[in-house]
Amino acid sequence: MANESLLRAAGLGGPQLNWSFDSFPDRIRETKVYQAVKKWAAPKKPKRHGIILCGRPGTGKTGLAVSCVREWAMARRGSSLRWHIAEKAGDGRFVAPVWFEPWSVTHHKFVESSFAGGVDRLSLLTNCQLLALDDLDMGNPTAYREEMLRMLVERPYYEKRLILTMNREPTGAVDILGERIVDRLLDRSVYAVLYCDWPSLRTGA
Repeated sequence: MANESLLRAAGLGGPQLNWSFDSFPDRIRETKVYQAVKKWAAPKKPKRHGIILCGRPGTGKTGLAVSCVREWAMARRGSSLRWHIAEKAGDGRFVAPVWFEPWSVTHHKFVESSFAGGVDRLSLLTNCQLLALDDLDMGNPTAYREEMLRMLVERPYYEKRLILTMNREPTGAVDILGERIVDRLLDRSVYAVLYCDWPSLRTGA
């Protein structure tokens, strides 16, 4: 139950509570993409602080992102549960050390949050040590969404880890993300783009 509390405090829920790197079949574990993501999730400082997972639906992109979040959440089991759930930020508010969220719901919750006693959304998403945003290329483009996303995609420039999942590669999502965001995502000094080019895991192929 304690482990479940830690994972829920990182934004996970439902089947995600049981997902991990060990959940993937051997044929995926043998791929360079899987190995690169698992290495990136380790405590050692990565070469690039941002990872973009691209591929068709069902290839396990979300599972890999959740596995990274799980690794970080579970690595803190030796600390107090309070520290697992929230850390005190420099401005006196509390933020999660690690957080997972579908991008499709992020903008709806951006201004207010009941998390950790009322911490605002911007503080939560920008200050956590590792942030995972799922399905970045979903939803309708708006100036508000683009400005919000701009603040988040700049996290890796400040050595804060960010893992993104997309059904399309960045250059194919300009209509959704905007040119400015895509330009950031194509910066190879801070982002690694990895392609999950294997068959869907849902079909068992």
